[in-house]
Amino acid sequence: MVVMKKMMIGFLLVLMALLSGCQMSEVYDTSVNLCIIVANRKNQPDFSDSETLNTSLKNVIDSYGKVQIIVPDGAPYIQGTYSIEEPAKRMSSRKAADWRDIQISSMYNILTTTRAQTPEVDLLSAISLAGRWLDDREGEKQLLIVDNGLSTVGLLDFTKNLIRVDANTIVEYLEEKEAIPSLSGIDVTWVGLGDTADSQQSLTPVNRKNLECIWNSICIAGGADSVTFRGDAPSTGNNSESLPEVTPIDIIAEEPMEVPAKQSRTWWLGEEKCQFLPDSAEFVDIDATKSLLQPIVEAVANEDLILGFCGTTARAPGATEQGCQELSLQRALAVEKLMLEMGMDMRRIGVTLGRGYNHPYYINDRNEDGTLNEQIASANRSVIIFSLDSEVAEKLLKE
Repeated sequence: MVVMKKMMIGFLLVLMALLSGCQMSEVYDTSVNLCIIVANRKNQPDFSDSETLNTSLKNVIDSYGKVQIIVPDGAPYIQGTYSIEEPAKRMSSRKAADWRDIQISSMYNILTTTRAQTPEVDLLSAISLAGRWLDDREGEKQLLIVDNGLSTVGLLDFTKNLIRVDANTIVEYLEEKEAIPSLSGIDVTWVGLGDTADSQQSLTPVNRKNLECIWNSICIAGGADSVTFRGDAPSTGNNSESLPEVTPIDIIAEEPMEVPAKQSRTWWLGEEKCQFLPDSAEFVDIDATKSLLQPIVEAVANEDLILGFCGTTARAPGATEQGCQELSLQRALAVEKLMLEMGMDMRRIGVTLGRGYNHPYYINDRNEDGTLNEQIASANRSVIIFSLDSEVAEKLLKE
C-alpha cells in the first residue's frame, strides 16, 4: 500500500512538472517559413493592425520558423531574414505566452519601420524574389503580400492602363517573357489588394475585381498551391510625406448605369395594308398580311413591350355602334391570333378591344347628305397595334 502511494505521488509530481513546462504554442510537425512583402510606401494605406498579419506571425513563432521581409519599392530588396529560435529551457504557460508576445512585438517593430527606399513599385520582381527564397526552404511555405497590387514599373506597369486588360492576356505576355514568378508549393495570402491612399484615386469595383483576377492568374500560373485574398480593413493614418514618390494609376470610372426608357411603339394597319373581306374578320390575302406583320413580331421579341390591339371601322349607313364594335374586335383578334401563330409570346398581349367608330381617331366619313365618303371611310377601317405605355394607348383605353 505504501509502495502504491509512493508511485501515485511520483506520477503526480511528474505530471505537474510537465504541465508547468507546457508552451502556449500549437504543436507543429514542421516549421513555417513566411515571406512577407510589405513596406510603408506612398499611395497605399497602412495595414499594421491586420489580423491576417498577426495570425501569420503567431504561426511562425509557434513553429520556430523563419521570416523574411521583402520591400516592394522600385528596386525590391530583402530587408532581413529572421529565425525564431526555440527557447533553451521549457517555460510555464504564462512565461511562454509572454515570450511569444515579445517575439510578435519585436517583429511588428521591424515591420512598422520598414520603408520604401526607391521611387515606384515593382511588385512582380518582389514576388519573384520571395519565390526564390521560399523555394530553398524546408517545411511549410507561406507568402503574405501586404500591398494594393498597383505596380508602377517593370513588366507589369499599371500606369500603362493594364488594370483594364484581360488577366489571360497578361499571363500569356509574362510567360513569353519568362517572367512568371516560381511559386510552386507556396500558399499565397494577400492583404490590401486594391486599397488606396494619398494621391491614388480609388478603384472602381470593376477595376478591383480585374486586378484580383490578374494577380490570382499570375500566382496560379507560377504554381502556387493556393491564393487567398483577405478583406482586412486598413489601419487609421498613413504618414507618407517623406516616402519616395509612386506614380498614381489613372482610373477610368465606369459610366453610371442608365436604364433606357421604354420605347413607345404604335403600328397603324390601315385598310390599304391589312385588308379584310367586307363585313368580315377574314383576311383577303393572309400571306401578304404575314409579310406585313413579320417586322412587328420581330420588334416585339427584341423589345420589352406589352401590346394592345384595337380594331376600328367606318360608320357605314345602317350599321349600329354595337355591330361596328363587334366587327372591329373580331378583326383585332384575327391580327392578334395570326401574330401568335407567327411566334409572338402570348405574354406580350395586354388588351384587345374593338372601338368601331367611337374613338378619338375617328374621322367623320359621312357626306352632307348622309351617304358614306368611301375615301375617308377607308382610313377609318384599321387595326392599331400599340404598346401600353404609349400616348395612343392612353387615348384608346380612355372610357
